[in-house]
Amino acid sequence: MAAAMRPIDYLEQELLEEHKRTLDLSYLGIDVRQLRDKIVRYSEREDEKTPDFYQFLSLNNNHLYELPNNLGAFRNLRSLDLSNNRLRSIPDFLVTMPLQAFSAKNNLIQDENLPKSFGPWAETMTELNLGGNSLCFFPMQVLELKKLEYLYLGSNSFTEVPRRINILTNLSTLCLGGNQITDIPESVGDLKDLEVLIVSDNQLESLPSSIADLNKLKTLQLHKNRLRTLPTEIITLRCLSELSLRDNPLVVKFVNDMTHNPASLLELAARCIKVNDVPYNKNVLPSALLYYLHSAHSCVNPRCNGVFFDTRIEHVKFVDFCGKYRVPLLQYLCSSKCVVNNSNLLPDDEKMRRDVAVSEPLNLHFLLSSSSLPFSERRALGIRSKENIDLTCPPSATLQDIGEGPLPESPQNRYYTVIISIQADHMDGTEDEVLQLILC
Repeated sequence: MAAAMRPIDYLEQELLEEHKRTLDLSYLGIDVRQLRDKIVRYSEREDEKTPDFYQFLSLNNNHLYELPNNLGAFRNLRSLDLSNNRLRSIPDFLVTMPLQAFSAKNNLIQDENLPKSFGPWAETMTELNLGGNSLCFFPMQVLELKKLEYLYLGSNSFTEVPRRINILTNLSTLCLGGNQITDIPESVGDLKDLEVLIVSDNQLESLPSSIADLNKLKTLQLHKNRLRTLPTEIITLRCLSELSLRDNPLVVKFVNDMTHNPASLLELAARCIKVNDVPYNKNVLPSALLYYLHSAHSCVNPRCNGVFFDTRIEHVKFVDFCGKYRVPLLQYLCSSKCVVNNSNLLPDDEKMRRDVAVSEPLNLHFLLSSSSLPFSERRALGIRSKENIDLTCPPSATLQDIGEGPLPESPQNRYYTVIISIQADHMDGTEDEVLQLILC
């Protein structure tokens, strides 16, 4: 009995078959007449390698300003690459091919020269690239491609994205950068499988709050827009690993929009115990309170000795890096007094590591009456009489911004750390150096 094929064997076999059925005519400098003649010669071959045999055809980086009609002889094509030519139109006969991937990027295609319908591709097309053309309107034919997973329409000239974009429920990558888009519809939040969203180099002044519904989003490129605010919901994007925000007039309104819930009496009491080193042990406290006290998190502010448990201040502070990036850092603080006053930034020569002073550090006093506390909380505070006690939390003095490098470690630092890579692609093909930032 023949041994069963391993998954790697299936992959190798599939790649070999794909290579066998690929016709690569790229970078040959051929024009329309030369391509027509080549197709005629392939059609006259007596072996199996006629146009019907091929499933993958590459014609990129040639001198094609139009396509010959006999290109339709490739009736079984699954992938066609026409990028980097001089095409001004896409002929209707192309949509009769059972294409799964089609690229016509970096040509001269205009709106009126697209096929009126992409309907025949509706059940096959998963990847479409029409970036770098002369499209003044979002091609509505795209909405017919219900199985589309990768859509690239960057570097065109359209200003609007249709609300019905949400019917493309299988989209994983949506690239709309380099247009003149002024608004992203709320319906984008319905694209639950979206992992990459590129809307850089547009005219956006705001983002819809529905962005927070993209639970699988890993890459969000927003650089070179007119963004002055971000929806605070953006901090819930737990899968986000690449964020680009440079060249936007972002303001700290993003920070001020965040709401703070007051701490419970239990938490206030526990904070006082931890901050003031009130002694306790398992002989005087139940196990539940011991566990609660041991779950304390230290405030990120290195000059603050405060702690928090269930209630924390989620502070998002924008930090400049090298005068080029302006990015939000999420910090968990024990008190709103630890929030940075952004007007007190130090000079630019301390860019990568600087201290920001709080304008008026204030002491926070808790006046707790033992008669209003449950017995367990009175024991946690060490209160043995009905007299009032006055406990004072230390003031918040400074907050350090960390550029490159890890946060100061402490046995009580139990918050999660997320690394965000920030990378931006330029029109000339160069890439910025990746910066790694800490979100606490």
